[in-house]
Amino acid sequence: MNINPKEQESSGLHAKESSSREAERIIPCPTARTSESNIFFLIQRYDTYVAMANQKSSFLIAIASIVFVAVIVKHSEILAATEITSITYLNDILYLTAGLGLLGMLISCLLVILPITKSGDKHSEYTSLISYLSVATMNVETFRSELTSRDYDFWNDLVCQAHQLAKITTVKFRILNWASWLALISVVSIAVLFLVTIF
Repeated sequence: MNINPKEQESSGLHAKESSSREAERIIPCPTARTSESNIFFLIQRYDTYVAMANQKSSFLIAIASIVFVAVIVKHSEILAATEITSITYLNDILYLTAGLGLLGMLISCLLVILPITKSGDKHSEYTSLISYLSVATMNVETFRSELTSRDYDFWNDLVCQAHQLAKITTVKFRILNWASWLALISVVSIAVLFLVTIF
């Protein structure tokens, strides 16, 4: 039986194409990684947000401290100037609301300023060589050997640290949001107290 050379060539091409397709199914294409400079940019951006939250909290703490000092020093004059006789217990309610609001704002701002030192370790599955908390628990030789290990993935460590910092930033701004609302409640209570007294 004679085989046409053209048919033999075409069958060979089909076999090569099918084998290459099978190889593509078996061997996955390598996933492109974001450059380390982009991840560093994210970390710097989150650091900026954390610093911004700390600055706003410091400002609110300064305002609350000034108000508390003024109330302590001038409490008799303030009580006399804001005394409401037309509505019973309104003074006490407004004073209590303003005081609790300022106290809650002060506690919230202190929680924002307090450093969150999570390294990202989770059930000993991942130990960061970037986080200072993880590095501080190692001796120099362990740190050096971990850095030179072939199993260490610097890119993955950066990604984990960026994710951890994003969670810290979210927590700080959530607490700062509570502090802002508590400050607003205090301001409204004090404003109502003076307005009712005047009118």
